[in-house]
Amino acid sequence: NQCIASSPLLNGAKVLENGINFRPPEDREEQIDVVLIIGDLVIIGEAKCILHPAEAKQIAMHRKTVIDAVSQVKRKAMSVEKHSAAFRSRLGQLGIELPEVFIVLPVVILNGAIHTGFELNGVPIIDMYMFNVFFRGEFVETALKHANGGIEHINKRILYSDANEAAKNAPSYFRAPPQMEIISKDIRARLLPIPKVSDKDWTGIYLTFDFVPDVEHLRGLFQNFNQK
Repeated sequence: NQCIASSPLLNGAKVLENGINFRPPEDREEQIDVVLIIGDLVIIGEAKCILHPAEAKQIAMHRKTVIDAVSQVKRKAMSVEKHSAAFRSRLGQLGIELPEVFIVLPVVILNGAIHTGFELNGVPIIDMYMFNVFFRGEFVETALKHANGGIEHINKRILYSDANEAAKNAPSYFRAPPQMEIISKDIRARLLPIPKVSDKDWTGIYLTFDFVPDVEHLRGLFQNFNQK
């Protein structure tokens, strides 16, 4: 609500203060954590607050929780799509009017950045920061910190120009957050051999991933800045 209220472009958007229970006719009741409406787009969110994993087993359990959340929110979104008239009626009880035809976007929202920034089985997985950035409508791609401590923005990415464009661009933003591009496109896979140390030992190989930033891309940004 705070992000929407501060947005100069999304004052027509609505978000429920709390989650809702949705019981469609002749179907199971669903508890929906987040309902957000931008134009004809309805975002159905599954919110998860998970402790930050610190070791391999915790990372695996964190990943399982996220995968389960994807299945849960897909089921809830399908229920809303299947029973759209009942869902419109349910929101009407809360004072929110939906258009007769609307688009449903399921998302998983996490409290931390681990296992976020991509989609799984068609469901975007994001953290609160990515979620909030969307409502600001822009983000800084490159900034320069001066010796006196001041920060000057070099490049900004504009996400939309009005509420209609926000509704149209939201699915692509959440499925592949553009602020992740500089990281995701520069990840390199690397195979590392594990040689045996004796005839009775075993050999192996493991896969690791390195982040190799595109230096030429960054150099071009600063050259453009210097020309200004």
